[in-house]
Amino acid sequence: MKALTIIAAILIAVFISTNVLAEPVLSVGTTKYAIVGALYDAGDYLLIGTEFGITKLHKATGDIEFYCDRLNDLPSERVSALTIDKEGNIWIGYTDKTHYEEIPGGGGLAKLDENNVVVFRFGTSDLPKNSIKSLAVDDVGNLWVGTYNGGLVKYNGTTMTVYDLSNSDIPNNVVNDIAVDNDGDIVIGTNYGIGIFDGETWSSYNKLNSGIPSNFVRCVSTDNKGNVWTGTGSGAARFDGETWTVYKKEDYGLATDGVKGLDIDAQGKIWICTADGIALYDKESWKAYSGDSSTLSDNEILSFAVDPEGNAWVGIDDCLLQFDGETWKEHGTGTLTGRDTWSRRINMPTARQGHSVCTVSGKIYAIGGATTSAGLVVSTVEEYDPVTDKWITKAEMLTDRSWLSCCVVNGKIYACGGYDGEESYGITTVEEYDPVTDTWTTKSPMPTGRWALGTFAVNGKIYAIGGSDDSPALAKYLGTVDEYDPVTNTWTTKSPMPTARSCYAAVVNGRIYAIGGKGNQATYSTVEEYDPATDTWTSKSPMPTARWGHATSAINGKIYTIGGAEGYPITMNYRTVEEYDPATDTWTTKSPSPIPTDRAYLLSCVINGKIYIIGPSYPGSYSEVYVYDPGGQPTWVDDMIPVGFALDQNYPNPFNPGTTINYRLEQEGKVNLVIYDLLGQKVATLVDEVKTPGNYEVTWNAASHANGMYFCRIELGDSKVLTQKMMLVK
Repeated sequence: MKALTIIAAILIAVFISTNVLAEPVLSVGTTKYAIVGALYDAGDYLLIGTEFGITKLHKATGDIEFYCDRLNDLPSERVSALTIDKEGNIWIGYTDKTHYEEIPGGGGLAKLDENNVVVFRFGTSDLPKNSIKSLAVDDVGNLWVGTYNGGLVKYNGTTMTVYDLSNSDIPNNVVNDIAVDNDGDIVIGTNYGIGIFDGETWSSYNKLNSGIPSNFVRCVSTDNKGNVWTGTGSGAARFDGETWTVYKKEDYGLATDGVKGLDIDAQGKIWICTADGIALYDKESWKAYSGDSSTLSDNEILSFAVDPEGNAWVGIDDCLLQFDGETWKEHGTGTLTGRDTWSRRINMPTARQGHSVCTVSGKIYAIGGATTSAGLVVSTVEEYDPVTDKWITKAEMLTDRSWLSCCVVNGKIYACGGYDGEESYGITTVEEYDPVTDTWTTKSPMPTGRWALGTFAVNGKIYAIGGSDDSPALAKYLGTVDEYDPVTNTWTTKSPMPTARSCYAAVVNGRIYAIGGKGNQATYSTVEEYDPATDTWTSKSPMPTARWGHATSAINGKIYTIGGAEGYPITMNYRTVEEYDPATDTWTTKSPSPIPTDRAYLLSCVINGKIYIIGPSYPGSYSEVYVYDPGGQPTWVDDMIPVGFALDQNYPNPFNPGTTINYRLEQEGKVNLVIYDLLGQKVATLVDEVKTPGNYEVTWNAASHANGMYFCRIELGDSKVLTQKMMLVK
């Protein structure tokens, strides 16, 4: 069954390997989301049209192949339709219009095979218009092309034949969708009803001469009994050749009549998609699925397809949604396009500044902060679930404070330092939060009280770095480094950071990278690497843009710095995004953020390969949530729920002396994670407790153990066991 493609926006080109990606297309001060505007199910794989090209997603393995804008002879504009002919050639329809404006020189039709590209455009071929809205291939191999205001085109491989209002009884020159029925007749949905063409004669149906609920037909499909199904702005309808049966929202159980997509699966079941959800009709009754994905209702639905396995695929403004009949899954366009992209999520309930954020088991926690620029500090804790895109309030922190720093060790959050709004700009308070019990506990205070510090977990220890112990006006910044051991509840002072400053940093392979920051009368671009194993600091290549208040997060061994400001009082705000690769000690500029430039202070955390910016603020208090997908990873990134029971390979590996181990649970159960040596002797127990479903990370410090091979074994319940080999090399 062909996919329904409605409006799209992608730049296209030839197939390239995943390590050859085009540069970001955004100019400074602008941001585009990677719109999923076209889908076509080809059995083993799904063709996905995005803002930056076509992706071939192999459904069984999750492997991704990119098509990017590399050929000059392809129309480098917005794609609106996809199909594959009987020889396996990919046909791409482009539009010369966006929602708001025309694209000068845009549009056209392209045919791609493994080696060649053939382009058809108005003026150089018989194509009547460059704006393509729909494509389909009939049983004898003819390509049918629906245009905007140019009618319908039949291409037999040699000749184009145009059917429009001037030479035929086609109902309208705007052809939104095309289907082919069992008899080989062509069915089109237009802006004035539907048309059925048997090769010689047109039959037209509109509100004046039939029971169709609306003249604007967005999508059409045909079932194996010859019924024509239409999706309109006033409901869905079935036409059996004589009678129209209309299905409204009260029939299919959703909150709106506006049908955005319609398709028929291999079992003959009818799927319709609206902004409120998906409805499934088995010819006897309707079943509605709504409310499981708020992302669906918050975005324009641009494409829809159902595969033979019963998965419904929905392309929206900034991601691809998959619905398997029970569960919604979201797949970021950064991964699907190989480009960095931005999107929005529901706002944090409490607008604030100077708060801290961290993640535990796939949830984000926003902690503390100040609700006004005057500094009304709070102890508020709110938990965000990316699966449901919802926030809930949790137990308050014991101490009201802002400009604190939080990090996670073994599933517990440690909130350190900050400003209490009363007597001190640098308090020593440390409090531990257990998300499982929703309780707070006071811990040993830091040796050095401060705010605007950074805290980072490496090998089960917490490192509190930098910050200030006085007001911003006095600009007294520190390079102090204190190490906290949650097991013994004790602090130890370590070698200071060479450059005293506020600390914005990330951890890669057991080392902490302090990047930029605000110091004594200066804004820095300085990058310094701290190795906890040797307690030493090393200078690295500076960040291209000096700033403070920037979000700093690490994904797949690379560090991303987002936004920030220069000077105090602020002289410049930035939307800049820069990527640092510690392996090569080099920087790369990425697509700028869409975050308003009056926000100097950004806080970030990472879940499933995406960076979440929670409440970008200062000098005001704000609540927006932005998501940055760095892209370029040839893997299927599932942002919704843990799938399966998994134990990832530790990293780094080989390691010395510390390494990180990630595991995933799809169900609650007793987890036992143990390290064994080559003789089978138990050398460490890292986890021995009941865990809820989610993604987890633990660290192992093997400083006291000998070189050689070790085995990490995880057991869930009484029957599920996984093992990974690890190599300690000193």
